[in-house]
Formats: sequence, structure tokens, C-alpha cells
Amino acid sequence: MKDVPAYLLSGWYDSFCDANLRHFTELSRLQKSPKKVMIGPWSHGYGKPECGDAAFGADGDLDERSIQLDWFDHWLKGSALKVIGADAVRYFRIGGSDSRSAAGKLTPGGEWRTAPFWPPANGKAVRYYLREGGRLDVEKPKSEQPGTYVHDPAQLVPTLGGRQGNFCVMDQRPLQARADVLTFLSAPTDRTNRSNRSAACRGVGVFRCSGSGFSGAADGCLSGWLRHDPLRGATARAWRW
Repeated sequence: MKDVPAYLLSGWYDSFCDANLRHFTELSRLQKSPKKVMIGPWSHGYGKPECGDAAFGADGDLDERSIQLDWFDHWLKGSALKVIGADAVRYFRIGGSDSRSAAGKLTPGGEWRTAPFWPPANGKAVRYYLREGGRLDVEKPKSEQPGTYVHDPAQLVPTLGGRQGNFCVMDQRPLQARADVLTFLSAPTDRTNRSNRSAACRGVGVFRCSGSGFSGAADGCLSGWLRHDPLRGATARAWRW
């Protein structure tokens, strides 16, 4: 692959978000020319301040044309970058608010952050376990009763929000209330001092993780599938959205 400067633009609710981050990471490792990536609170090719049930305000409004002109004027005409910053990574950190707008939209809040590489150095992975009684906990269980549910192919659990279209943030509580959905709720998490939220994972087979705290609503933050083999254990694949 030819070594040329590249600017990758995506959103947390973009189905290609993970691919863009992987491309940025690998191209930065393999090539010498500058690589940059920007991740906002958007779906694919959207870039608007409102997405689904959420309103991110003026900070969520993307002027994509200005970014494109700034990038190509720099590399094709030798102009100085005026819109794009010096940092390789620019991403929108969602959180910090728990209210609604006058129009009834969730206002999660957030701020733009920068980093020299991805993932940011201050990130930390935390392992949670599905516990008896619907708890999601960092403490590993010893011996507990499994959770069960009955799946009816004629009454499928729908998808609300996420990376399907421009729906982004949608309240997951109607799904969590279903009898054929298992929900595991953690204690409130405020490690980042951004917002006092808790996480809820639902489903076995297909699972989604939600964050609750936006005026009581639960919004999706991760989705994936889980296949269980009684002889080999469980194999899971997950992606963030």
C-alpha cells in the first residue's frame, strides 16, 4: 500500500468506527507519512448535533467540508493547517450531563479531547462479571445459579439505536423490561468524574451493554454476539457503538 498522508473521519455510532480506528493504528505503525483520525458523536456520514434521542449541542456539529479543504489544501497546495490540529487523534468524550433539552432530547454532554495515539494512554480495561440476581460486578463469582430466559422466534427482540441508521442514542429500557431479555446492572460508575452512570448488559446469544444515567434513560454503548459451546465454553465477539 502506498505511503501517503491519511485523515480518517468517523463516529461512535458509525458501523465503520472500529475499522477506522484499526486502520489508523496499523497505518501509523507501518507507514511514515502523517495519519490522523477524528471520532465524533455521529453515525455514518452524518455529523449533525442531534442523533436519535440525543442532542450534543454545537460541539457535535461537524463542518466536514472545512476539514476536507483544510487537509487537501495543506498537502496539495502547501497551505498551513487552520482547522485540523497538530494531534493525531481527536475524539468526542461523551458524558458529563444528565438532563433533557426543551424539546425533550437527552443531552449527554461531552467534550473534544486529543491524543497522540489510539487508544489513549489513560484508558483502563475493567472486567465485569454477570452475577446472580441481575448484578454486573467486578468481583468474580464462585458458585451461583444461572440466569435463564425463553426465546420465541416469533417475538424477536428489536434493535433500538446503535449503528443502524441515524438513530444513535435510544432508550433501551423498553427492551430491558422484556421477559426474554436478561439484564445485569452495575453500581454507579464515576471513575472519570464525567457522569454518575451505571452499566447494564442484556441478552445471551446477542448482547448489548447500555449506560443508564441520562435522565433515567439507558443508552447503548456496546453490542456483540455470544456463542456457547457446552464442551468448549463460550466464545464472544464484541464491538463498541
